[in-house]
Amino acid sequence: MDPVEVYKGRRPAELMMTISLCVSMGIAIFSMLYLSEEGSFSLYFAYVWSIFCLTIIGVLLQRVFTARQIMNIELKPGAIMLKDLTIEAEKTKAVYIKGYFKPVVGIKPNGNVFVPYKSCFSFAEKEDQGMKALKAWAEKHQIEVFHKSFKRWL
Repeated sequence: MDPVEVYKGRRPAELMMTISLCVSMGIAIFSMLYLSEEGSFSLYFAYVWSIFCLTIIGVLLQRVFTARQIMNIELKPGAIMLKDLTIEAEKTKAVYIKGYFKPVVGIKPNGNVFVPYKSCFSFAEKEDQGMKALKAWAEKHQIEVFHKSFKRWL
C-alpha cells in the first residue's frame, strides 16, 4: 500500500480579478454620476453592472480574508484530499498547472467545463516535492497534466 503524502497548501488569491472588477465598478459609478441622463438605458445598465460587480467583489474579498488559510493537501493512493474536498482519481479528467513562480494547480473533474474553485490550490511549502508527487500521482492514474492557463469557476 502506498503511503499518504501530506503537503501544506492554500487556495489561490483572486487579487487581479478583484482589482479589475473594482476598476470596472468605478467606471460604472462614474458613468452613473456624470455621463447618464435620468431615465436612460445606460444609467440602468450602470446600476445593474455596479450591483453585479459589488456582489462578485464581496465573494472575492471573503475568499481573500477567510479562505486563504493554510490547508493540508493529502495525496492518497486513489484520491487527493484538499481540506474537506475529496477528488477521486477515476473522476478526474486533467490536472492543470498555471505559472512558474508560485504555480496554481487546478484539478478538473470529468464532465466540468471549468475547474471548480475548491479544486484549485498552490503549495505553501515544499513546492518542488509537492509538484513531483502530484505529477507522479497523475501519471500513475493516467491523468493528463497540462502546463497552461485554465479557467476557474467562482
